Amino acid sequence: MDMSRPFNSSAEKNKLPIFEELSPMLASSSLILEIGSGTGQHAVFFCESLPQCIWQPSEISSSLDVLRKGVDGSGLPNLRSPIVLDVMDDNWHVDELDVIFSANTAHFMPWPSVFKMISGAYRTLKKDGIFCLYGPFHYEKKIVSEGNRRLDRWLREQGKGLRIRGFEALVILAANESLILRHDIEMPANNHLLVFQKTVIATTL
Repeated sequence: MDMSRPFNSSAEKNKLPIFEELSPMLASSSLILEIGSGTGQHAVFFCESLPQCIWQPSEISSSLDVLRKGVDGSGLPNLRSPIVLDVMDDNWHVDELDVIFSANTAHFMPWPSVFKMISGAYRTLKKDGIFCLYGPFHYEKKIVSEGNRRLDRWLREQGKGLRIRGFEALVILAANESLILRHDIEMPANNHLLVFQKTVIATTL
């Protein structure tokens, strides 16, 4: 481990489980955008493991320096330079994409930003492209873990409408934007990986 680079313990723990689930879906993909790349650990790991894929990391402007420090010097030819991306912007200034991936972001965004992330994903994905969202989610018919309860309580105390997002609400929101849920994969530490696919005709649940 390069101790000079920014480090996030959660990203380090979840990168392999996420990779094991996503790698078959990414085998034929060429251009992947990561929203909210954080320290860049996912970007570096995925690029090392999937040399046929081009990975575009991104962050909001206030976090871009940390991301740059995390990926600079990796020497990976398929890892693009980080870009500033605010999901609230109507134009993300990216090429048409095969895959969009985002980990542990939806609960740190206000609901309008979650909506814009999903609508922006539809706008920038190719036909049949996939949007992969990883993190903790609340299920109406399931009891969330005590750890997720504590996280949700802390998020709500921050204001700004932050909270763990409801699975059902996300599925409906995505379907209204013509992104249809294809997989809901249980992951370690009470997280899930949601995989949506862009369709041509809008579907409303």
